[in-house]
Amino acid sequence: MAAPSLDNPMLQQAATVALRILLFRAGPQDFPHAPQLVALLPALAAAAYFAVFAILLPPGVSAVIALASVGALALVTHSLLSARSLSARFQQTFHALLATGLVLTLASIPAMSALAPALKQIAADPELLKQPGAVQTSTAASLVLNALNVWNLAVYAHIYRHATGTRLWTGALIALFVAFSVLLLSILAVQLLLPLVRP
Repeated sequence: MAAPSLDNPMLQQAATVALRILLFRAGPQDFPHAPQLVALLPALAAAAYFAVFAILLPPGVSAVIALASVGALALVTHSLLSARSLSARFQQTFHALLATGLVLTLASIPAMSALAPALKQIAADPELLKQPGAVQTSTAASLVLNALNVWNLAVYAHIYRHATGTRLWTGALIALFVAFSVLLLSILAVQLLLPLVRP
């Protein structure tokens, strides 16, 4: 089957809604309910995550973490919505999370690339953290990366708030829980699958 064209009206609508969600002007209920996005968005999100992780990690490990992150996000989101008898909202909610996360992940690549040398130094020798000035980092890149992380968390809170019909703070707590759960599940996946991806 041919890949969807960039001038596809459905893709244009999805991109427009994703940008509006990023600006808190729309919610997951506005995201197009399109079967064409079921495979496309997870694949694009996994590719974006891989691009970021591969800046610091080996390709095999990066691929496992990227795929695990997408799978864990789907699992946790579906479980949360099902627990509130809102499983019918899963597809639009999941797609909204993937689309907005995709944009912010791609936006983080320049900052991650700028910080990569310092992060690799620290990973190779954690004792450097105890030596002031031993590792030079880009303050601007750090600020950009932190701002994008906060923005991503705020967008996720906004999406979960609308998906669950709860208040803003409840959406924020759900977003924090999801972020923590996805991180734990991704680490578990790496521990289980790492022997398979090591050369």
